[in-house]
Amino acid sequence: MDEGKQMCHLFPLPPSLNDVGGGWRRLDPQVPEEHRDPDPPSSSSSSLPWVCRIPGVSELCRALEDVYDLLTPAADLDGDKFSPVETLRGAIWRGRDCDDINGDIRPGMVTEQSRNRHNFTVSFSGRRPRDDDRSLDSNCNGIWGVDAASGRPWEERLCGGSGARGVIYVGDSVTAHFHAPPVWFTPRRLVEGIWQNFTYVVANEGDWPDLGFATGFRDSQMPTLIGGGGDHTDSFYLRLRRRNLCNHRDYQNLARNGAQSNDTLDYMRSLSRSKEEDNPAVVFYSLIGNDVCNEFPDTEAHMTPADVFRNNTMTTLR
Repeated sequence: MDEGKQMCHLFPLPPSLNDVGGGWRRLDPQVPEEHRDPDPPSSSSSSLPWVCRIPGVSELCRALEDVYDLLTPAADLDGDKFSPVETLRGAIWRGRDCDDINGDIRPGMVTEQSRNRHNFTVSFSGRRPRDDDRSLDSNCNGIWGVDAASGRPWEERLCGGSGARGVIYVGDSVTAHFHAPPVWFTPRRLVEGIWQNFTYVVANEGDWPDLGFATGFRDSQMPTLIGGGGDHTDSFYLRLRRRNLCNHRDYQNLARNGAQSNDTLDYMRSLSRSKEEDNPAVVFYSLIGNDVCNEFPDTEAHMTPADVFRNNTMTTLR
């Protein structure tokens, strides 16, 4: 440890640990002026992690902060809260949008004849197809067209009355399947190219919902960082899909690292589900420990009181 330094650290300290403020220039007043940080972090970036101080990553972090607060895709041209792009709260968090210029086409929607079978009375409007996916795939489940032998639409024949339903997972880092790749923090395991997926991991907040318990839908694409060695993803969504292929792409993961019970009402605003237009969904509500575990020295004083936790939880469920 250098004389005058408060602690040893490999990367610049996050603002919460820098109790004298202002970045590294305050920690080491002996640094000549010409070598000091010309653009110290502003107060607006105080909520971002230390990795956002690394040159070249800051722009990505600023875009990520907006997505992180809203839990909606950064790339969503039609505003239906689904995206064809994987990262930044895109298709690894919600089913892939098969038409991002038409907000009436998205995963989870019920087609007209299927509604009639369930006694729905709905007035259709806008550009949404009214022919039970005879000409296009309105709910992105991969089923459309007409069976030439019977003249019936495939969507109606295969999915009508099948009990199709989606899955929605609301929660914290466990729900999001947070994982910090050990190879990034083990010098002897660092090899050339190991950082090639760094921006992908940062853009997904260090989370891997595509491998998780509820909304996982594929095996690891980056076995050096997570999974591999013959591991196969098994999830509630995949089991629903195996039972009924009409459930294809109908999943939403509304999770955020560090989430507490008072956050989940805000997450409901990012939910894309309509009682009138969409299939039912199985909803998991899972908060593991952030209402109790915290980073403050006086831990108990910052825990969520039991009555507040119960009220937050019941309000969110209602």
